[in-house]
Amino acid sequence: MREYIDADRIANAICQDTTFHGTYVLVEGNNDYILFRKFLNSNSCEFQVLSGKQFVIDVLTELESRGRTVAIGIVDSDFDVLDKDECKIDNIFYSDNHDLELMIVNSDAFEILIDLYCSKEKLNKFVTENEGKELKSILLDLSAPLGQLKWANKLNNWGLSFKPQDSTGQKLKIEEFLPPGTLKFLGYPAMVKTVFNYSRPKANFTVTEETVLQFLEQLVSKDVDKYHLCNGHDFTYLFALALRKKIASMNSNAISSEQIEQDLILAYESRFFILSKLYAELKTWEIKEQKPILKV
Repeated sequence: MREYIDADRIANAICQDTTFHGTYVLVEGNNDYILFRKFLNSNSCEFQVLSGKQFVIDVLTELESRGRTVAIGIVDSDFDVLDKDECKIDNIFYSDNHDLELMIVNSDAFEILIDLYCSKEKLNKFVTENEGKELKSILLDLSAPLGQLKWANKLNNWGLSFKPQDSTGQKLKIEEFLPPGTLKFLGYPAMVKTVFNYSRPKANFTVTEETVLQFLEQLVSKDVDKYHLCNGHDFTYLFALALRKKIASMNSNAISSEQIEQDLILAYESRFFILSKLYAELKTWEIKEQKPILKV
């Protein structure tokens, strides 16, 4: 039934609710809800878990058109910072980085997972094999080519597909261009071919592999912040691969990327959140609107 609920219907429900006098907090999905309920005051905030970023923006746009300021939205930045295309609605707040997963990774919370999952000896060896880079940097570098392809796909509206249509569908096989045994990128042609093969049953597109590779050649030369380029799900998937083949302690070599994402949320404490740009913006809004929403 959820697919039949549109932004107008959600806005109606919010406007007609006379029993709640606090602030509605609209988020993209369940992980966002699990994270932010730790930091927002349940007595003054009512969460609405919606299906995606655009749905959050559509509901807030509808509420704004009705002159209602009873809700805020917290969404992933995605490529909006790189594109200089952030939403102009006052009550929209963005993750500091591409998405919430990378926002957490870009804090000391990630070190908690390293201590939890990684063999110190294996990790030191892996770091040495990768020119002494820290684990975060290694995984960001490995995630970057796929991030570039996703960004190019958005810029050109190619219609390539990178994820299953539902939770039961088959995921993109990153291992085909990033073999777990070596964790070395096999190159852009191998990655593009894998994505084209994955996309064909799901999407109609006319762009050729050659055109995509030519565009990527231009895009790769741009120096952009990898925390805004890379996708958190790709990062955690590669972390899971690295654990399985390279750096896991005895009890963590079968950890899934989904479990890693849940554990990232658990590891992200208020002491990390209060250092974020998102926290500062929510605090400013709270003071300006005189609507207490934060626990911390």
